[in-house]
Parts: sequence; C-alpha cells; structure tokens
Amino acid sequence: MGASLRIAAIHLRNGAEFAVPLDAESEAHLQCCLEGSSDTPRFAWFETTETCLVGLNMAQVNAVFWHHPNTMTPKPTDWDHDELIVHFADRETISIHHISEDRIRRLQEATLSKHRATAFHTVRGQHDDPVSIGLENVTHITMPAVWIPLRT
Repeated sequence: MGASLRIAAIHLRNGAEFAVPLDAESEAHLQCCLEGSSDTPRFAWFETTETCLVGLNMAQVNAVFWHHPNTMTPKPTDWDHDELIVHFADRETISIHHISEDRIRRLQEATLSKHRATAFHTVRGQHDDPVSIGLENVTHITMPAVWIPLRT
C-alpha cells in the first residue's frame, strides 16, 4: 500500500453504495471518466487493488467520495471472485459463471459504446443459457480481474 492508494466510496442513484481500493492509475482513469467530455464512455472499467474488475455505469452515479486509507475509511466491499455479477438499478443482481475473454471484450465494447442503439447486450457463461441485459439499467458489473487483463 503506497501513499497513492485511495478508497473510492461510490454512491449510486438507487441508494446503494460500495467502496473500492484503487491504485493511482485506476483512480486517475475513474476521475477522468467522472469529469466527462463529449467522448466520455457510458461505463468506466477499472481494476481494484483487490483484483476485481468493475464496470461502472456513469449515469447511475450520484457521488464518489475519495478517502485516504485510515481507521475511519469505509471498509472495501467484498466481491465475488468466481462469477460475473450484474447489478441493476432496482437492486436485482444476475450471476454468470466464468465467461470467455472474447465475450468479456464484447461486453466491454457494448458498455463503452455511446450509441443508444446499444441498449441490450447478450451474455453467456460457460454453462449458462444466454441472458440479454438492459445496459441503461445496470449500475455496475463486477468480475474477477484474472479473467481478463485490463486493456482499454
């Protein structure tokens, strides 16, 4: 844990919140997405220091509180390190078993698309039937970072 480590406490529009520890690179990427511009993606994908890959729907964020780690800092959220979990605005979640790197890439591309025509994306795990998810209603997606190296 270096001095550049921060805890981002993310508060969503639906009242849910979670805390993630970030290194300097992931913090800078998330800050850049929050500041926005005409070409800002709909989702920010970043890796936590606890090896979780998070896809955060920027339209579902109310606020991000930045903390330096200390005894008063929110405890980082425990993530499922076996499945991809899709979290929705109505607080429903869907768990999907390990998906291939190619399918993860397609999911990332769909969430990064700024075109409203990309409203749904179909995901399929190794042993699951396909599920089509409404991207606008997703608050965030979590999955083990070891499934795919973060390349943007």
